[in-house]
Amino acid sequence: MRVLKLKGFGLLELCIVIAILSILSTLAIEGMQENMRYAQQQSQAQILMSLLQTTRLQSLIMGTPLVLCDGLDACEQRWQGHLRVLNGDKLINYVDLKLAHATLHWAGALHRPWLHFNPQMYANNLSGTFWLCDNVKQRAVWQISLNRVGNPHLHYHALPHQLACD
Repeated sequence: MRVLKLKGFGLLELCIVIAILSILSTLAIEGMQENMRYAQQQSQAQILMSLLQTTRLQSLIMGTPLVLCDGLDACEQRWQGHLRVLNGDKLINYVDLKLAHATLHWAGALHRPWLHFNPQMYANNLSGTFWLCDNVKQRAVWQISLNRVGNPHLHYHALPHQLACD
């Protein structure tokens, strides 16, 4: 009679395989989180671009000035992603950018914390720049430049160093 000798893996070998798999899965999760953050930031840029263009056109079509500012109840000094479009005191549009791990900044010609869109397509304070800072990497991810009539231009790469992320 023939006896079969079965060979298996020892405890040490199994522990090594599990350790290697756990290291690889940790790296994969970190990479996936980075990709998700990048996609969210790109989406935020597109949402803000759309809001700027829509507000500019709404002002022209309605024939009335509109104000874009940040804040849940009133216009705040800092831009935190709670964007409101107002016609006087009446709320026309509200967008929440859901800024997780990022900070929105605005630097305009007149240093005001709001943008005033005129229906005649001229502007008092639209010339300026929005930029989003990644709080993890501590650098600007994208910028949206507005010319004096409020026409936005989105830039992802080769951002100037003067865009401070604090």
